[in-house]
Amino acid sequence: MTWPDSYRKLAKTDPSSTKTFITVYNFGMGSRLSPVIMAPAGHYVQSQMSMHDNGKQMISIWFFIGLLLLVYGAIIMSVGMWELFSPPAHPPVLAELRPSLWWGALILILGAIFVGSHSKW
Repeated sequence: MTWPDSYRKLAKTDPSSTKTFITVYNFGMGSRLSPVIMAPAGHYVQSQMSMHDNGKQMISIWFFIGLLLLVYGAIIMSVGMWELFSPPAHPPVLAELRPSLWWGALILILGAIFVGSHSKW
């Protein structure tokens, strides 16, 4: 295996085993010193991630993204409704299309889909 000139290799051996791991440091321009540990050929690190923690099912990140979309959609749609009933003194171009109402409704619907599809209930 060949390495670019900007990389330096250091071999480290675990005293409790006979395996040797290679730690690669990047000394290139504009980069930070960040080690990357690589296993030798034929030795792969495997891990399994479970959606269960102590018997309880963990909540998906997409549920929280759906909650954020619901909140943002409600805020944008409420601003659009406010502008509908009390228009600004100097309306922006194409204000008659009511983009905040449409985008607020779209984001609200997408948030409801995310929350509904990724919730436990």
